Amino acid sequence: MKKAILALLILFCSTCFSQKVTTIELNYRSKNYERPICLPYKSSVQFKITNVNPYRVSAETIIKNTTIDFDVPVQFQNLLSGTTNNTPNSEVALIENFRDDIDNYKQGKQAILSSPKNTFDFKTNKVVQVKAARTKQKITNDTALLGKKIRQLELQIELLNKSIDEKAEIENFKNDFVKHFKAFCSSLNKLALYTSVENYLDSMTLDIYVPDSNTLRKNIRDYLKLSINDGDGDSSLIRVKVGTELANLDEHYLLTKQAYEALAKKLKDEKVVLKGTLTDAKADIKLIVDSAHTTLERKKYFEEEFKFMVTKYAIINTEKARKDIVNKTNNGINLYNKIQNTPFEIYIDDAEQLLSDVVELSPVLKNAKGDILKTFTVK
Repeated sequence: MKKAILALLILFCSTCFSQKVTTIELNYRSKNYERPICLPYKSSVQFKITNVNPYRVSAETIIKNTTIDFDVPVQFQNLLSGTTNNTPNSEVALIENFRDDIDNYKQGKQAILSSPKNTFDFKTNKVVQVKAARTKQKITNDTALLGKKIRQLELQIELLNKSIDEKAEIENFKNDFVKHFKAFCSSLNKLALYTSVENYLDSMTLDIYVPDSNTLRKNIRDYLKLSINDGDGDSSLIRVKVGTELANLDEHYLLTKQAYEALAKKLKDEKVVLKGTLTDAKADIKLIVDSAHTTLERKKYFEEEFKFMVTKYAIINTEKARKDIVNKTNNGINLYNKIQNTPFEIYIDDAEQLLSDVVELSPVLKNAKGDILKTFTVK
């Protein structure tokens, strides 16, 4: 008897003074954790929800406590007090009561097992790959259009008027214009890529459910390395490159402008003297011109390309615009590094202490507006 009392006392003390926190792991796609969990009174429970996007949802725990009534049934009180009427009818009634308790337990358990589960139809990682392919295709198309325009420029160089006395010098100016215009467009295209990283990565992490975080990180690494960083996997280089490309843009704008202005000076309007005879269709009327002075206006080379360059440069060549380009690029790299180091799981930091006989804990996921997106039930 003393040993039994001592064992109960030790069990009671270990239960009361235990400070261990039990962590229950829930997968976003898994069924509710409905298997009853037996834990000591006043013990603490916290939850870890995996395969979720911490950029889109937050989590907390909803608690429902139930205290069990431990009053001894009348039948047992009568048995213990010795006042039970030992007639066959009282024994039958006692057995029927036990059967009712067993049936109620079975029905409650079956209701739990057959309860509907929350199902959600979320996009898979294939959607992310389609978005990446579309963005890459758009960049390819823009580059092709730029290449077509450059080929047109080169064709214009081949079709120059061979009769101009200063042909060699004009050819040099044309070559300079094309070379620096190409470099200007290249820098412009790279700056557009650098500033697109943040929006692109944000679009790749729109889904709440992340079935395979390793695949997502690999896709993002490949995108940054191959599409943005010229095959280099070091994302920090992009922070340096954005400043370099802004400086290159300034340099090639000035050099292109110089070449354009030099060409414009060479193609001055020419004054010519015309003479001859003009007749009507029937040759009934003749107009004899002995001397007529006229001016020939020559069309400037690369006029459309120069207007395009001036318009784009005017947009970028402000302090605010340059600061926005740098900040947008840095935000994209910061988001890239964050995604690479994100475990894509949420810990509910506050451990809940069990202070009732039956505790129903319901971890929930919420969006930025506070709306509940998914509820887990743990009993």
